[in-house]
Amino acid sequence: MVQLFRDNNVALQVNSIYLNLYDEMTSLSYPPLIELKSQMTNKTKLFLPYQFTSENFTNKERYLRLRVFVTTGFENLSGGMVNLGTTEYPYGLYNITIYQNNDATNLVVANTIKTVWKGVANVKSVNNNAVTYTENSSTISSPTYITNTL
Repeated sequence: MVQLFRDNNVALQVNSIYLNLYDEMTSLSYPPLIELKSQMTNKTKLFLPYQFTSENFTNKERYLRLRVFVTTGFENLSGGMVNLGTTEYPYGLYNITIYQNNDATNLVVANTIKTVWKGVANVKSVNNNAVTYTENSSTISSPTYITNTL
């Protein structure tokens, strides 16, 4: 499982993903395409990591490090900056698929070489309760609370 964090006190939260992909990829020339599909909303986001490296290419450590920024409002999908923790892309579980790419800027699944990994990602909040409660000022004797998502 991949863990991604969004910190509301930091504009760009660095997230490192370590996966055993070295032997699955036929070339390391281009950063892989990452697809996140929310299990709650079924919305999909496609983006590239801002950094893509093997920790030791010569010794073939077999894992690759993909680094992405989870942002608090803006995004640059080809630059590894993705906005998560919103109404359309909420905290929680995502299906994640990683594709071997054929270009340094490609964001289209149909233009990739092949699927190299499928799994589950969990997007968690840091410094954000994700739900705030506001008291309703009605005439009801017991307090009623309204939930706001962000």
